[in-house]
Amino acid sequence: MDISVYSRAHRILRNLRNYKPLDVIRHDDFYSKILDFFQGQDEVIGVYENPPNGERSFVLIGENRLLIWDGKSIMTLDYKNICEIENPSEKSDFHKSSLDSLQLKMKSGDIVTIFIRGSDENSRDIYPFMRFLMRVVSDLN
Repeated sequence: MDISVYSRAHRILRNLRNYKPLDVIRHDDFYSKILDFFQGQDEVIGVYENPPNGERSFVLIGENRLLIWDGKSIMTLDYKNICEIENPSEKSDFHKSSLDSLQLKMKSGDIVTIFIRGSDENSRDIYPFMRFLMRVVSDLN
């Protein structure tokens, strides 16, 4: 059974404080400019905005790809080109409180790091975001 990326995002990411669905960001001046840029490339579902840490950074979630802004440059990653998402808890220097990034292995062999820095009093946002990506990539393979 194929589940849409929209459904995956809604089910898995909606309770994250730093995730905003399209109907919320559509009315934000900052994001409306980005949505204009993204127009025609993909159907935007929502955005995960990292908590302030100097430059504003975010991951725009589309039906077919991610658009990542790190404060300096934009990168797009098609879900179909991701072959593996590294589980950060499998690292030898694993410390739960310091987790803020996922490493994605691309079919090209490249390794791409994306930052998911948010958390609440109980958990880090990286885990549901990792689950979202794993499910989407699994659905496509």
